[in-house]
Amino acid sequence: MQLLEGDRAVAEAKRRTARRGGQSAQKSPVEVPVNISAHFFPPARVIGIIKAMWDKQFEALLRPRLPLLSSGDVLTADTDLREFGLDSMGAVELLSALEADYSVQFDEEALVLDTFTTPGALWAALSAARPTL
Repeated sequence: MQLLEGDRAVAEAKRRTARRGGQSAQKSPVEVPVNISAHFFPPARVIGIIKAMWDKQFEALLRPRLPLLSSGDVLTADTDLREFGLDSMGAVELLSALEADYSVQFDEEALVLDTFTTPGALWAALSAARPTL
């Protein structure tokens, strides 16, 4: 997938934002009442929960297929994979690698673009394809 110059600038801005933990340089952080942000959603804990959603093998297979995601960028469940460079060829390669490494075969219903929009959606499809123990 070839990005246009404007798309490349948008993707770069999103990468910079991701490195800052999601805060945009133009806006100040939104203030949330302490009882909500500190009690229900402590940032470090939320990132840990999101990353615990999948194993290291999954992320190791995914990251190389995201050329616009630097090694310092945090990969979350709702990261837009297309914005970070996953194209159709990368999706096919990723599908093949996931099937081989996890010894699964994706159902035909999972072979749609929506499966490859975010790591969360892809992990859900992979989890559905894995046998329950």
